[in-house]
Amino acid sequence: MQNEAKNLIYKKNIVLKLFMILTFIGFVNKLFSQSFYINDSLREKAFSFRGVVRMDEFSNFTGGLDQGSGYLGEVDISLKIITEKLGIWKGGEFFVQGMNVHGKKPTSNIIGDFQTFSNIESDDHTSFYEFWYNQHLFNEKVAILVGQLDMNADFSVSENASHFINSSFGVIPTLSMNNTLSIFPLLTCGAVAKAKVSKKIFVQTGFYNGYNGDFTTNPSAIKWEYKKENGFYNITEVHYFNMKDTVVTGTYKLGLFYHTGYFIKLSNGDTLHNNYGIYAIADQIIFSKYPDSEQGLNAFFETSYFPEDRNFLNFFIGGGLRYRGLFNKRKYDDIGLAFATGTMSKYYKNQSDSILSHETAIEFMYKAQLHKNIVIQPEIQYIINPGAYKPVNNSFVGMIRLFIKFEE
Repeated sequence: MQNEAKNLIYKKNIVLKLFMILTFIGFVNKLFSQSFYINDSLREKAFSFRGVVRMDEFSNFTGGLDQGSGYLGEVDISLKIITEKLGIWKGGEFFVQGMNVHGKKPTSNIIGDFQTFSNIESDDHTSFYEFWYNQHLFNEKVAILVGQLDMNADFSVSENASHFINSSFGVIPTLSMNNTLSIFPLLTCGAVAKAKVSKKIFVQTGFYNGYNGDFTTNPSAIKWEYKKENGFYNITEVHYFNMKDTVVTGTYKLGLFYHTGYFIKLSNGDTLHNNYGIYAIADQIIFSKYPDSEQGLNAFFETSYFPEDRNFLNFFIGGGLRYRGLFNKRKYDDIGLAFATGTMSKYYKNQSDSILSHETAIEFMYKAQLHKNIVIQPEIQYIINPGAYKPVNNSFVGMIRLFIKFEE
């Protein structure tokens, strides 16, 4: 009874906090919607405001470390400033973003998976997130981005995979599990250069600090520190766009990764200098219900390889299907099925008989757009070999995500 009462009080407090946050976002949204116009003829804003709330209610029905339910929440507020609309100079953008994450940590206490079934799971914190300056050059064919950057905003991105909630459909886990990266929930400094080589080819490369600390030593998330043992890393992508007339029907990405930090040799514990890997991402329209329409069947595929001697998770493969507008009266809804498999290095697996060869997450979701700014996403995930750890049984998880957006 005591636990039930505590859970009820906890949920009431969460609801109250979210109500206050939504009220604040609505107020700031109204303020920005009525302010900061450069002149009456353009009627364009130099300042654009955006607020996002994500709320996950989940239950682990069977398997995993334990059965139980819980709540995860994320709130972020951002402001972008366009320099040209301020009458200063052309092609410049300033961006700042703050974030609050709260709720339980089911991966370590309930599910036991290493791919992390929800992409908003983190320690409770309120802090800065991204802040950067972006300069477009040569008629927007080139862009230079510097500041505190979320690497996954630019790299390791699949449009179709991004509709799913498991973290492996965001950052490819051979990148995120083996290396300290500037990704959610804690970022560091970096610089990115982008170039549109042609209508069909796009290239981007980024350099990032290899150390981002933790929320204990960096609670505001704006402290940058360089450590030699953590080094820095470079990530480079080449994109190829398959086109039919003026419509992009497929996007194919090849990524290369190199990290200058120190890594442990899994076979004997020696220190190795640097890490590296390769990955590929493909998004493809299978068919469209109507010409130039987003409605139809889409597919994605992702794979990656890192050396086995220094990466406990050395191979990844994932893919899935997403259909938009399956029902005629629900043309903006998405339904999808996807899988993500992370394979353990043989050197890591040899360390214990309890370590299994892989973990696989299978996700089925339906994403219903209730309003242009409100989406509800019920889904189930079946996680095979959570944590690639033999004593943990396969987990069956149900979840509902509510997404609310405010922007001006």
